[in-house]
Amino acid sequence: MRVVVACGVLCLLGVPALVQGQGNKKNDNKDKPGSKCEIDLNSPAEMFSAALYQKKATDAKADTGEADKNWRSAVGALSAPGFKNPNPPAYDYIVGQALITLGTRPGAAETGPRSSYGYKDNPTGTIDPLATADTLLNQLAAAKPLCEPVAISIREQGYIPLYNIGAKALGSNALDTAKQAAARAVVLDPKRPEAYNLLAGVALKQKDLPAAATNYKKVIETSGSDSGFAKTKQGALFNLGVVEQNQADAATGDQKKDFAKQAADAWTQYLQMNPTDADAKGALARAQQSAGDTAAVTAAYTDMIANPDKYTDLQLFQAGFAASRANRDADAEKLFNAGLKLNPYFRDALYYVAAGYFNQKRADTLFPLARKLVNLDPNNADNWKLLAGAYQIRANGEPTKPVARKADVDSTMSYVKKSKELPIQLRITKFAKDGDKLTIGGTLANQGTKDDSVTIKFQFIDKNGQTVASSDVPVPKIPAGGMQNFETSVTQPGIASFKYAPLE
Repeated sequence: MRVVVACGVLCLLGVPALVQGQGNKKNDNKDKPGSKCEIDLNSPAEMFSAALYQKKATDAKADTGEADKNWRSAVGALSAPGFKNPNPPAYDYIVGQALITLGTRPGAAETGPRSSYGYKDNPTGTIDPLATADTLLNQLAAAKPLCEPVAISIREQGYIPLYNIGAKALGSNALDTAKQAAARAVVLDPKRPEAYNLLAGVALKQKDLPAAATNYKKVIETSGSDSGFAKTKQGALFNLGVVEQNQADAATGDQKKDFAKQAADAWTQYLQMNPTDADAKGALARAQQSAGDTAAVTAAYTDMIANPDKYTDLQLFQAGFAASRANRDADAEKLFNAGLKLNPYFRDALYYVAAGYFNQKRADTLFPLARKLVNLDPNNADNWKLLAGAYQIRANGEPTKPVARKADVDSTMSYVKKSKELPIQLRITKFAKDGDKLTIGGTLANQGTKDDSVTIKFQFIDKNGQTVASSDVPVPKIPAGGMQNFETSVTQPGIASFKYAPLE
């Protein structure tokens, strides 16, 4: 699944829910002769008593209140003043479970007095139950390596519910709840990647790109080489590339290059795992261009120019923009034209190629593109200027045809005037695809002296120019001389671009 963020034609990968035993291959361990986790719960007597309370607490017939009372009693049996524990693994096993259960109940405090968890020694001291459980389970796995899968399973009893609470809250934009649940999951198991992924998602919605990048890096670090977390790591690398590139786009100078290099590194690692992902290849080229590595950019899109049939329209367009930013205009034009053969209605590519024809004074090829642009995007002054430019170029080439030249000069002036007098100017600043879903957004600028309101009537078209979906977007107030944002989404197979009715 790809979740949209302001990232051009690239979008972020989302986060899934978790189920017991998911994601960590160590949980797939099978009991084999000589490889079982063995913990003695019979000795000393206090341990035997705690084990009985544990059994009662985990009885399916016990309600929450009864279970929690028994968990506290289990902890109390092992914490009487003066008790010296001769059986640390059993202690870690029972008390770890008790603290995770009590510390992840709905509404549970992050810290509390020891007595609230059943401790009889130092009852007024304060502990974090999940951090303490993490320490105890680390001790259990270190003392008895064969019990590591058991320790993992115990952690999951708290980690997975916390994570899923956070994931659900993130989906409903309850960001404080999502962040708190994910942060508690990290405390319980800081070596596991999924909660960091969730924290990154929260940071993105809060528009905190540095925090998102930090958490994606933690996802990558904690995933390591574990095959159970391979997809999680791939998603984090993809998302980190997008986030670092967004930071590069907003930065300048050396800072811009540093962010771009980090984006390029993320994309390089991602492509090592997914070498055929053309979207990532285009993103890598863009990052390398931002970092000033023009040689690498050229290498990245050389194959696209030679074999355009291997790529989608959006991949070719993205490579075209990368080539343009690298000041390789001839390559950019080839890439854009290759993309326009697949999708002749992509507005930004049409504009780039048309602007190139204007600079080359090629009126014959500029006319059809400029007319298509004003049909698709009629409240964008730049498109009318291009159409005026086409008439101007032709007029300058007709000195011996005074009648035709006058008509073209008149058309030039008419369209220049129209570009200046549009009452409402519309700019598309966001075009993001997520499978069959397209989200577009932008701004409306009111050129008049009175507040105005409009309804943008969007039509979403396929690669043949046929309408496959529509959306009316009411914008109730655009202040005089001011601007207003808008955004809309539609889901329909085959959407390639958009157009809208003129705003009067």
